[in-house]
Amino acid sequence: MLGAGVFGAAMTGIILDKTQAYKRLILICIAISMVAFMLIANNLLDGGTTAMLRLICFILGLVLIPVIPASLGLGIELTFPLQPSLVNGSMYMFAQIQTTLQGLTYSSVMDVDPTDYATAEEVNDVRKFRAMLCCGLYLFVILISFGCFVFVKEDLKRLHFKNTTKPEA
Repeated sequence: MLGAGVFGAAMTGIILDKTQAYKRLILICIAISMVAFMLIANNLLDGGTTAMLRLICFILGLVLIPVIPASLGLGIELTFPLQPSLVNGSMYMFAQIQTTLQGLTYSSVMDVDPTDYATAEEVNDVRKFRAMLCCGLYLFVILISFGCFVFVKEDLKRLHFKNTTKPEA
């Protein structure tokens, strides 16, 4: 997943350099990641293969990890002329708070005590259900971010500023 994310970030960087279509690219990546999480939940429900789960995680890494640098780049564009370090620092601070809260929530949901169940099969069933619940919660968070992002106006102030201030030869 991480290797796919590095490749995906490089590819999105190339695409953004050529098109400057930050919003469209991020919305496409978020939409694909929502579908991938639904496929993961379905794979857990139906007892799918590990190979299929790995393929879905590869696709998820390919589209979800590049959202971070693309979002940071768009944040710098939208908040120009503020300092990029201030913008990135603020965005990372809120991202860290959110991911910490999500991590604590998911770890408490996934905390299963095997001694509370009679058989190993019951423990596995509870773990599968809780993993699906975590996928659902994460899908909900992604859906909220997608919904909010739809209303972001793509005003590339920094790029427009560079284009208008070029000296004529």
